[in-house]
Amino acid sequence: MNRKNIIFETMLFAAILAAMFFVFRFWIGVLLATIGLFVLLIVLFVLAVRQRRVKPASTAVSEEEAEEAAAGYAAILNRISQLVCDDHPQAKWVWAQPDTQKRLAAGEDVYVLLSGAGGYARAKVVTENGNVIALEYPQRRQEALQLPQSEDHDPVPERKENYDLVAYEWVEAHIQNLNERCNETLGQGKQELLLQAEELPLQESWVSICRELKRNDLPDAECVPDGIKIKLV
Repeated sequence: MNRKNIIFETMLFAAILAAMFFVFRFWIGVLLATIGLFVLLIVLFVLAVRQRRVKPASTAVSEEEAEEAAAGYAAILNRISQLVCDDHPQAKWVWAQPDTQKRLAAGEDVYVLLSGAGGYARAKVVTENGNVIALEYPQRRQEALQLPQSEDHDPVPERKENYDLVAYEWVEAHIQNLNERCNETLGQGKQELLLQAEELPLQESWVSICRELKRNDLPDAECVPDGIKIKLV
């Protein structure tokens, strides 16, 4: 039982006593009960003022923590962009999973998808004490596909980069979030969902992403200048 409940019950008891004393014309008791009610009202008012003063302080702390979290996340994004640029100046990257911030806060492994990185499609983000220190790349896909050469054979022609793996991994990581966004779009009475270029991998992979979306029950997806448009029926 909190303080307010105790005060309310005490006030009720004092009011009953005051009524009884008034019936029996015990004026001193009526006076004492009235004074008690007045004191309890003052105490109740003081408690209410204290609670109002405490609430803004807790709100300020939460806003400060939110700003610190946003600044830390922005530092992580800048560090990853710097590392990708150092290793592959022409490459672009996106998160491989939609709940990256929660994974980072929980200390779980997170990955990025790369486009235009000379055969690398995925990299692990190595963190230490909440800071990004390196990117770990898997074995280069082109090395596994490269054939041995000898003097008796012509050189193997340069392999054109295939974006099917990038598209598959991106759709696999985002399909649940895409389904939720499609449902929200339909709930708003809209019939189209536009995936902005900023949230997609390199533009050359958009055609492959449309094919993957069609395999995941989103058949009406097409490339547009601003990204990928999904028509909802």
